Amino acid sequence: MSRERRGKKLKPRIFFLVEGKTEKNFFDMLAQKYRLTGARTVRVLDCQGNDFVDKAKNKLKNSQLKPDKKTKVFIVFDNDGKLSDTDSEGKNNIHNLFKKAQQIEGIESCSLVISNYCFEVWLLAHFKTMTAGFKNLTSLKKELSQFLGETYVKGNSSQIEKILNDDRVLKAIKNTNTISSIKCEEQSTNIGVIVQDIIK
Repeated sequence: MSRERRGKKLKPRIFFLVEGKTEKNFFDMLAQKYRLTGARTVRVLDCQGNDFVDKAKNKLKNSQLKPDKKTKVFIVFDNDGKLSDTDSEGKNNIHNLFKKAQQIEGIESCSLVISNYCFEVWLLAHFKTMTAGFKNLTSLKKELSQFLGETYVKGNSSQIEKILNDDRVLKAIKNTNTISSIKCEEQSTNIGVIVQDIIK
């Protein structure tokens, strides 16, 4: 039950259901930095398969998370070539996944948080404006390494902390504004949209 304490409304419960270690470390640190006391990050997707909504739904049913009608759920994953804007054999139609997520019952809302092609698109946005032109993972890692002053390593918590320093996440929101609509044929990420909403 949502109560007010000393005139301040309690923050909503937020579950980040993520795919990998890098995403888990990022959202754990984001929650800590911006005092998202009701936030919890759970690694559930383990980079296998491509129906992320079903995996998240099962986790919400068969776990000790105990979501309720005031819980906002964010399913965070990379496209990695598993999604398509149209029906395509061996790939999930992204529009169908968005609809499926909205139909999950027993929670306030469920949103898909996607990076195309990978999460490093979002991380690099903390330092520079991102465009729709694809960069491969090697290029993204190289640029991140240059900005960090050391070789970028996926999942490295001290590097994630460095990326989040100086409220750079606000810059990342701005730097991904033009690529915030998810398109499978272009570099895109909607992480900035949801981060802006939850840290305000």
